[in-house]
Amino acid sequence: MIVLMISLVVLLSVISALFFDVFNALSAAMHSLEFRLLRLSVWLPTGICYAFFYASRYNVAAGNVESVTDTLGFTSMQFATVITAGFWTYAITAPVTGMISDKLGGRAGLLISSVGAGLSNLALGFAFKDLNTSSANMFYVFICLYSLNIMFQGFGTSAVVKVNAGWYTPLERGVFSGIYNVLLTSGYYMALGGCPVVVSTIGWSYVFLIPGAMLLVSAVAMFLLLKESPDEYYKSLVKLGEEGDEEAPLLNPVPKNKKSSGSQSYTDVPNHSPSDQNPRAATTTTTSSSSFDQSLSVMGLLQNTTFICYLISIMCLCWVRDGLITWIYSYLESSRGAALSSDTTAMIGGSITLGGFLGGVLCGVISDYVFKGNRSKPILLFSFFQMISLGLTYYVVGLGSENDLLVAFLVFLTATFMLGNYTLLSYTIPTDLPAPVVATAAGIMTAAGYVASGLAGLGMGKLIEIYSWGGWFGSLEVATALGSLAIYIGSVLAARAKRKQDEGGGEASSSVRFQAPLEDPFPDNATTGLQSKLRGVDQRSSDKLDLLAFVMIGGDAAVFSPEANQMSVKMSGIQDEFLRRRVGEDGFFLWDGNGTVGERNGIGARQ
Repeated sequence: MIVLMISLVVLLSVISALFFDVFNALSAAMHSLEFRLLRLSVWLPTGICYAFFYASRYNVAAGNVESVTDTLGFTSMQFATVITAGFWTYAITAPVTGMISDKLGGRAGLLISSVGAGLSNLALGFAFKDLNTSSANMFYVFICLYSLNIMFQGFGTSAVVKVNAGWYTPLERGVFSGIYNVLLTSGYYMALGGCPVVVSTIGWSYVFLIPGAMLLVSAVAMFLLLKESPDEYYKSLVKLGEEGDEEAPLLNPVPKNKKSSGSQSYTDVPNHSPSDQNPRAATTTTTSSSSFDQSLSVMGLLQNTTFICYLISIMCLCWVRDGLITWIYSYLESSRGAALSSDTTAMIGGSITLGGFLGGVLCGVISDYVFKGNRSKPILLFSFFQMISLGLTYYVVGLGSENDLLVAFLVFLTATFMLGNYTLLSYTIPTDLPAPVVATAAGIMTAAGYVASGLAGLGMGKLIEIYSWGGWFGSLEVATALGSLAIYIGSVLAARAKRKQDEGGGEASSSVRFQAPLEDPFPDNATTGLQSKLRGVDQRSSDKLDLLAFVMIGGDAAVFSPEANQMSVKMSGIQDEFLRRRVGEDGFFLWDGNGTVGERNGIGARQ
């Protein structure tokens, strides 16, 4: 009964996430309903596919209990060795699969990944059905097929970032990463909550046969529905250059000789830029450019100090994530001195899953709407609470508590902060990079993470043998602290380098100055298109007071000033950035609302 209830909660959470993706106020203000439904149909099959990647990746962790190891004739250390072999295969191959996905495209990468991983899981399931082989031989078959399964999943990891980056603007990506994470982390529940039930009812081999079959079904769905970008549907869509957050850049800037437009995303708004409406407004300007060179190679990424800090941070976080997921059941069994029931494993698996749901969305929302797109601050905040929740979980479970609800709640809190951090660090940060290196950067970050994940299998097992469970807990806390420190150092280095670049002037400057008076860019006959769209957005956000749409502080959204023959705008936060990205740099000038040059860019339409 408990298993059924938790499964229902997980299913309702997934459905709610899909609904929110289509109807949240921010996306509704930016895109038509047709476009939002269209991109849902594009990414939904990829999310289902990735959920079964997780199910076929962490099902081995669900087998790391006495009931399974005794049946198969394996030890816990042998299971840990299989996990380590698979994760290190992932680490070694992820940069290569990332570059292949860059070359072939996200769609091809996902199809290769789903078919390859599906067939590997089916082969593994049928191998376990044949128990005539000796345990020693089966152990090596287990390692080889599981590693092959994980290797193919690497194509999908990089490809899914590349595909989704083309459908969501930077303003939407923080929240979307949380929404997408809801679907992805349902795979945790399939593995950690569902697999123990599958083992006790129909047998160990089906924890591979079921995900394998579903991955092949997902491959068919993606073959029919998946498209790389909106270009394949709407040739007239406006492409917007996406520059990194100017106040909290992702990477320290790289000098370059030509302007870089950044990665591309799309919106379905007619293009009526001020320079189109008024050719005389197209005067000489100094424009901002991307703080990241698109031509940056793999070696260039690895020489970037901020990116190195992110790699260290994700390694620490993966040590914590996989160290907890792989060994939490064993810790519970050891503390209680008895095998866990299916209800207990379902509650723990459900807690990790639901914590991932909440953490991914919450960390994305906080990043986008509280910290204005800054990625490091919410990670630091969540890391602090992660350390506290880890300590509480270790203490309560160590007392041998039989209260499943209390233990599940503490695991839920830990998973919320831990997986919220992981979602933002591993998904959102790569998508904020320029398109030519998105998949490659994701592949490198994945490789670094899974080096640590592999150590969390065999290495953590050795640590537990030597220092008992105190060593396990201590390593999780130390890794959390080191990951936080790396993020902090990386953000400081990036901000410092960006300030130096801005102070140097030239192309790096973010100022946009018109040298001639700007005439009304929206003449009386331009009452539709962009002007109408922007006015509708302004009115909608101020009327509904919806923080998920746009934050507006002070004054009218757009006031035309005929005395100055310019426009003045009082805006802040998301709305400011939204309009800047939508209209383009040429429609901006420095203005402080008092008739003098100020620090905030703005654009407005005649009221």
